[in-house]
Amino acid sequence: MKKILGLSLLACLSACSDGSSGSSDSPVAAEPVAAPLVTAPVTAPAVEVGSKEVSINFAAKVQGEALACFDKSAAMKAQGQIFTDLRMFISNVALVNDQGQDVKLTLTVDEGNQNLQFVDANGNSIALLNYLDASCAASDATKVLKNAITGLLPYGHYTALKFQLGLPYPAMDSSLTKMPAALAPTDMAWMWEHFPADFQLETSDGVNSKVVNALTSSQKTVITLPLDFTHAAASIAPQVELELSKLFVSTADVFVSGIETTCRNNNLALTEASANCAQVYKAFGLPIQNPSFAYEQSVFSIALGATSL
Repeated sequence: MKKILGLSLLACLSACSDGSSGSSDSPVAAEPVAAPLVTAPVTAPAVEVGSKEVSINFAAKVQGEALACFDKSAAMKAQGQIFTDLRMFISNVALVNDQGQDVKLTLTVDEGNQNLQFVDANGNSIALLNYLDASCAASDATKVLKNAITGLLPYGHYTALKFQLGLPYPAMDSSLTKMPAALAPTDMAWMWEHFPADFQLETSDGVNSKVVNALTSSQKTVITLPLDFTHAAASIAPQVELELSKLFVSTADVFVSGIETTCRNNNLALTEASANCAQVYKAFGLPIQNPSFAYEQSVFSIALGATSL
């Protein structure tokens, strides 16, 4: 009898354990656990290692049109094309990287500085830009036409272009006497010292010619132009534009007829008493005494395109 009861109890337990009884005490199957979401790691864009030569073009324009040689016609004058000479020194070109560091352009220097580029003993880099040849200019002291500055630049992303307008030396500094002959034209300075000016432009109304220049001074103007430029093996360098109509108080005609004699061979900060001279200095970002309003340079800009903000 005990054996029969034992077998009956065993059968009952077996039935309960296989889930066939439908009892509410049966264990509920657990929901499947979702596998953790795995995402691919974020990879920063590859940065090219190395450097290559770039040529930063400084394109001179008047009212949006490329600077042209003045042919003394009324049509050219109406277009603001009144310039017969435009030369300027650009020093210490650098680009600002993502870390806010200035990365200097290492200038390419030809034998005898025939490409109008020079690096002095202190590491100052200097280039002389020259836009108009002897067929237009009153002097052919600088025969090489040059509107671009060439040098070696490391690959990377850059957020600004910086350069100094003019030479990196004050007037009468001994370093000026060490400038190579190619970058020291005698018609850009005090004739008895042969020290070049920071910049020189000459205008003509078809009859009279007038010169505007600034001799080197202790207060230097550094131009900073924001940009968005990634320098890589296949990249194209940004272009700087010089809008020369910004030099005019109103029109080219008023400007060329009204240039004051104080514009020539000047090594002091001008005043607004010389309205045309003061406008040139303001447009280039050069200092003037007691300005009537705050100002900043308006001539230089980065050309619109992929490299500009």
